[in-house]
Amino acid sequence: MDWTTLHNRFMSIADVEGRSKVSSFCLDISFDGYGEICVHLGTYDISDWPRHTNLGPFENEAEAFAATEAKISDAERIVGEESNKGE
Repeated sequence: MDWTTLHNRFMSIADVEGRSKVSSFCLDISFDGYGEICVHLGTYDISDWPRHTNLGPFENEAEAFAATEAKISDAERIVGEESNKGE
């Protein structure tokens, strides 16, 4: 698991899509006092996604990472498809 690489992948979407809000393309990971993990993504500038996307809670870091990677892959695909429509 490499959260930094995953964060960089997410941030690279802004290079294609642009960033209109400060919170766009942020990635926050939180560990609560009960051992659960939640992930927050700033998704304002991704298609018709909401301003914030919250994932979790997860029982372990591997589950949190897999879900976050899947959501970022969805964002990459959607932004790529929309970018190709404009060509």
